[in-house]
Amino acid sequence: MTQSVSANFAPHFAPSPAPVAQWIEHWFPKPCAQVRSLPGARMIEPRSVYLEPEAVMSLAQILGIMLDQMFEPGTRMAWTSEQVIELENRLVAPAEGEPILLGIDDAALLLQGMAFTEVMSEDLPWIDTVRWVTDFVTAELRQHWTDEEWQSYNTR
Repeated sequence: MTQSVSANFAPHFAPSPAPVAQWIEHWFPKPCAQVRSLPGARMIEPRSVYLEPEAVMSLAQILGIMLDQMFEPGTRMAWTSEQVIELENRLVAPAEGEPILLGIDDAALLLQGMAFTEVMSEDLPWIDTVRWVTDFVTAELRQHWTDEEWQSYNTR
């Protein structure tokens, strides 16, 4: 049975500092773009989380799907491009084997993305695999916070 993870998540714990992503574009003399992290964003209930490289790649792919969906005409999503880009940058920044700093709000954003992907995959022949992966990743992400923290986070 698939857990429902698409509840509307909103920040509510005392936040802690986290990096903020800033998109920088240069057009002259040669076009280029970069993203740098700035201090100052607020992270809710941060934890150092160790993820396997394959898990990081999969979660980054989910974030890419979330970002792509934002550009569909007439679509209104529960997340912003800034949230998705900032989290993706934090996911891929650490060296292999290094922890990733995630807040409960980051985990909730990833769970929303997985729920969205699961719903959009409903009619595909591999939906059972998608559901299994969603359940597994949900358990892996949720384990870093107590049930009380999740309940408090979801009810504000």
